[in-house]
Amino acid sequence: MPSIVTTNLIDLFEEQARRRPDAVAVVCGERSLSYRELNSRANQLAHLLTGSGARPGAFVGVCLPRSVDLPVALLAVVKTGAAYLPLDPSYPEERVAWMVRDADPVVVVGTSEALRSGESVLLLDDPAVAARLADTSDGAPSVVRDPGDAAYMIYTSGSTGRPKGVVVAHANVMALFAAARELFDFGQDDVWTLFHSYAFDFSVWELWGALLHGGTLVVVPVDTARSAPDFLRLLADQRVTVLNQTPSAFYELARADAEDAVTSSQLALRYVVFGGEALDLARLEEWYGRHGPGKPELVNMYGITETTVHVTHAALEPDRTAATGLVGRPLPGVRCYVLDDGLNLVPPGVVGELYVGGVGVGWGYWGRGGLTADRFVPDPFGGAGERLYRTGDLVRWGRWGLEYSGRMDDQVKIRGFRIELGEVESVLARCPGVADAVVVAGTNGRGEPCLVGHVTPGRATGSVNPSQLGVITREFASRHLPAHMVPAVVMVSTEFPLSPTGKVDRRALPAPTFEVSASRPRSPVEAVLCTLFADVLGIDEVGPDDGFFDLGGHSLVATSLVSRVRTALGVELGVSAVFEAPTPAALARLVAGQTTEGGAHDVLLELRGHGSQPPLFCIHPSSGMSWSYAGLLHHLDPQTPLYGLQAPSLSGDSVLPQTIEQLAADYLCRIRTVQASGPYRLLGWSFGGLVAHAIAVQLERQGQQVALLAVLDVSPVAAETDGMQAEGLTDNALDEALAEEIGDACLPEETIARIAATVGHSSLLRDRFTPGRFGGDLLLCTAGPNALADAWRQHIGGRITTHEIATTHLRMMRPPALAQIGPVLAAALAGGPREAGSHPVRDRAGCPGPDDDRPGQAGVQRPGS
Repeated sequence: MPSIVTTNLIDLFEEQARRRPDAVAVVCGERSLSYRELNSRANQLAHLLTGSGARPGAFVGVCLPRSVDLPVALLAVVKTGAAYLPLDPSYPEERVAWMVRDADPVVVVGTSEALRSGESVLLLDDPAVAARLADTSDGAPSVVRDPGDAAYMIYTSGSTGRPKGVVVAHANVMALFAAARELFDFGQDDVWTLFHSYAFDFSVWELWGALLHGGTLVVVPVDTARSAPDFLRLLADQRVTVLNQTPSAFYELARADAEDAVTSSQLALRYVVFGGEALDLARLEEWYGRHGPGKPELVNMYGITETTVHVTHAALEPDRTAATGLVGRPLPGVRCYVLDDGLNLVPPGVVGELYVGGVGVGWGYWGRGGLTADRFVPDPFGGAGERLYRTGDLVRWGRWGLEYSGRMDDQVKIRGFRIELGEVESVLARCPGVADAVVVAGTNGRGEPCLVGHVTPGRATGSVNPSQLGVITREFASRHLPAHMVPAVVMVSTEFPLSPTGKVDRRALPAPTFEVSASRPRSPVEAVLCTLFADVLGIDEVGPDDGFFDLGGHSLVATSLVSRVRTALGVELGVSAVFEAPTPAALARLVAGQTTEGGAHDVLLELRGHGSQPPLFCIHPSSGMSWSYAGLLHHLDPQTPLYGLQAPSLSGDSVLPQTIEQLAADYLCRIRTVQASGPYRLLGWSFGGLVAHAIAVQLERQGQQVALLAVLDVSPVAAETDGMQAEGLTDNALDEALAEEIGDACLPEETIARIAATVGHSSLLRDRFTPGRFGGDLLLCTAGPNALADAWRQHIGGRITTHEIATTHLRMMRPPALAQIGPVLAAALAGGPREAGSHPVRDRAGCPGPDDDRPGQAGVQRPGS
């Protein structure tokens, strides 16, 4: 058991500063402070704060961006005997102002950038303040600090519509680390990260865990914290040994770790400590597969702000990944009881409410006597005056300790932050045009927990358009709530469903839907980005003007998006780019000039130009454009380059081929500028399937190998029934449908005219086409059941493999269909012959060399020939 706490946080920190004055204490970017420098600067600031009224029993607000100045300020406040009040500068101004009014700090430490308003402030970037600090003694202030004094107050979400302050004493934090000494071997050689917001109590463990053990604290810049690949590199570069993560953040970090084997091999981690939200143990299996058990040691720690960060401890092992909701056993000095409504102990395996007692139980809620009495209750199992905290969490005792089963109330956790739904509801209800609001916990397209708002319009909405009320309400919430409390989507209903008792029936509320615009991509890069947005958000389709965050995205998902952009386009972006340009159209403009693609209507369209495998060449449909094939990018091996072949007429070529064979010969010339010899891989949708077949026939005649020929929903003979006629569409009707779809892309009139002409010419070539015979296999995807395989049989010498896709012909390149086609193609590509790196690049002019044995292109006249 930990010894009785008789000292305070500052005494222990100063002891480390005396022992290791020259050791690195804090690092942030290029700046660092030794323990001597950190202690001296904190002392100087503490003297200024004392002059502003800081003393035991008072609060001092801290509103600073992440830098080495942040731990300086937090230490300085505690050195005065006061308690620090974290005011995250990313929070809305209204929320910060309310916390300042409620806590009434004697002074607020900040910068001119972080603090937007306030009276009693001390701005560290004010030259006058800097001059005063330089002239102030760096000796320790003479203050008597008691272990029972408050060390900090952190505000958590409140069910009444306002956040509530939780006050925690020095003794509580000291007891936490006394318990940790019995479970961990933290020491002066450890490097910790300050990853989380200092307004989140996990930061208490990070800050004091490093400084009380004489270790190094790495303050993680906001942009780095938002980018899992960048954070992974920081962990390796700084040789971090103790990493503390919410599960949501770790899942993204684990993805980056899997994609960067070199950086992963350089990690020095000893511990990864999870906390803040429920951990899905099954999602650790891949991590164990790469790192093995104990390298590093994974630990799950359940905790609550009111009971000082951590309550339980569970050392994780690969054989426990099937356990559900494991939170572990109480820390030394902490008592956990599972009780029924009558405060009676329940047997193991039976669900009850968790009550926590012992050394970690904090003071209570600032200025909320009634709420404190309701949640901090007398301990029927302890001594006189001891209290238990009612957590509201439902748990049971299991094989490896406590197992989490849910909540008794409307409280939820999103990305580690505790949220009272009532507080969010009260903000939504204040939005102009809203009559009533309900908020529930739901899931986004990725299956992750999120908040879903539901509102009903008021009788007099004024200038508010009822159809846009959901968007307006969400924007209103973002101005008044921290990002983690803003609903991912707000649904509008004329009225809420009611239960028999007359209350809102939350279970009967409509499922969340994320509305997307009807616009279509206007360039290949936009097409790629729309596909990537949809993929990472877990929704079917995204338009170029749809907002990433409006569709349920958040900073952790943005990490995945940036990773996909790097793979698909070869462009390095920071996560901040997604905040700066949150729509595919805006992001496309941001990356303009960084991609290697040529013009949007180049005959050879590079969708992904890098990779160690042979490319896949995709032939355009009758519209002449190949942008739609971008949807395949995230279904195929990232090492598979992807190219589209587009009609020359789109770029203004006035001399058109007279047969599909001529067109195929021209495209084969283009293909060979990228891949000089086989095995070749070809794909064509609709009209493009005929051209792909013709290219395969020509390659075979030249003695080249075709590893894959795949066609999507087309008959080899125009008179036969294929996917187009099966829908009752003539070629002209199909052309009109395609032209209408392209029209949504807001293309220039000249381009639309060229597309229309290309559609007409494609129809003419199709009517003239008599396909040859290809001796290899055919992969055929059809829009539902039909007889296309029979029509192809006389033109294919090998095996025909057919896959029925649940879609229509015109929607074969839309995300729902590609989600079915993609895995089929990926499997076919993986199973075919491979010669990594066997496609040398030729001159981009596309002309064959003198030793080329390809047939000429008789009848095709190009300008200047």
